[in-house]
Amino acid sequence: MVVMTTAKTILNIGALLLAALLSFGAAAQAAPPANDACDAAVFIPNGDAASADNTEAVTEPDDPVLSCSIGSNVGSIFFEFTADTDTARIRVTGSTGWDADFAFYSVDSTAACDKALWVEQGCSEDDDATFDRNTNVCFEGLTPGETYTLMLVSFNNGSRGDYTVEVDSPCSGAPAFNCTGNCSGNGTCIAEETCQCDADFTGTLCETNIDNCSPNLCQNGGTCTDGVDDFTCACPGGFGGPTCAIELDSDSDGIPDVDDNCPTVFNPDQTDVNADGFGDACVSPDVNIPGDASFGSNPVIGSGTTIENGVSVGDNANLGENVKLEDGVVAGDNLLVGDDVVVEEGSMLGDDVTIGDKSKVEENVTIGNGVTIGEEVIIKNGVVIDGNATIHDNATIEDNAFIGAGAIVGANATVGEGATVCAGAEVPAGFMIGDGETFLPTSPPTTSGPCP
Repeated sequence: MVVMTTAKTILNIGALLLAALLSFGAAAQAAPPANDACDAAVFIPNGDAASADNTEAVTEPDDPVLSCSIGSNVGSIFFEFTADTDTARIRVTGSTGWDADFAFYSVDSTAACDKALWVEQGCSEDDDATFDRNTNVCFEGLTPGETYTLMLVSFNNGSRGDYTVEVDSPCSGAPAFNCTGNCSGNGTCIAEETCQCDADFTGTLCETNIDNCSPNLCQNGGTCTDGVDDFTCACPGGFGGPTCAIELDSDSDGIPDVDDNCPTVFNPDQTDVNADGFGDACVSPDVNIPGDASFGSNPVIGSGTTIENGVSVGDNANLGENVKLEDGVVAGDNLLVGDDVVVEEGSMLGDDVTIGDKSKVEENVTIGNGVTIGEEVIIKNGVVIDGNATIHDNATIEDNAFIGAGAIVGANATVGEGATVCAGAEVPAGFMIGDGETFLPTSPPTTSGPCP
């Protein structure tokens, strides 16, 4: 037999071979899954599941980075679900033996695939970057009726494959637990369904602070303050101990403080000649406390002291001999006043104020907390002294001067009328600040310019 071969026959055979090769190549390369793009997300009805193979899925540059990401995050595929309640269980299983990472997002419906606008609502991994896969997680805080977009990615190329995503809303078959929330910041995720709570916290997500003051274990009217796995009691006068259960006898005179008319000074006989309610060992019997004046607990007042109308002094006042508190003086706790001191009407003294012997505080002076005033100091009308300032012996503060917080006025110094000593400044001993001048916290001392 003779076979005749022509150019046309060769061309036809070539075309057939090329078509066969193209057909083989197309069959050999699988197409990406249908939900490779967010605008083709597969909707998962509540209580149902959907599957997709992400072997050929392409991760786009604008795909968001998962907050709980610890892998390569390849092979993005997209699903959607609608929350029927404020909780939803999401469970992912994979044919490769590797579970996938996922996050789900609130999506602006007017620009559904503008991923820059997506707001992550939950993520599959706990944020301590472990390799535990929390793929059976109940997320809380969802908006009922809102549709969320879920992006699933493989840990790396070796874990690509077929994945199934299940959604239940409300949660069922999984604990109300979300390691993405790191156990509310109050515990440690130790397994995919377990939070180990820090001291003083409880709840599935360690979301509840334990109230250690419920019930209140403080006795005798003590005030309970909740602490970390503990509590403290602020006890009323006369009681002490961790729960205010102990009746105190501060002066060891055999009389409990709550019954003692002078709880800070030993006086077993409880003598009170003028029947003012204050034992004579604490308040000299020649001291008259008017009915409209008041002292807190534990005052000690020396002989010759005069208390005028409207005076109000807090707890633990200690006044020397021949002290005079004129009308309307108000002082806080822990006032300590030496002998022969005069505090004129309308002055106001904060807590923890100390005034040395023979000093004088004139009308309408305001003295802050923690101020210390030396001996034979004169503080004239309308002066204001801020907290923690110190005025040394024999200093004079003229009318309406201002002494800033923490300032120090040296011995025998003078602060002129209307002058200002800036906070933290130190006026040297014997220094004189003129009327209206401002003393700055500089070295060497200067009286030019405003306070910093």
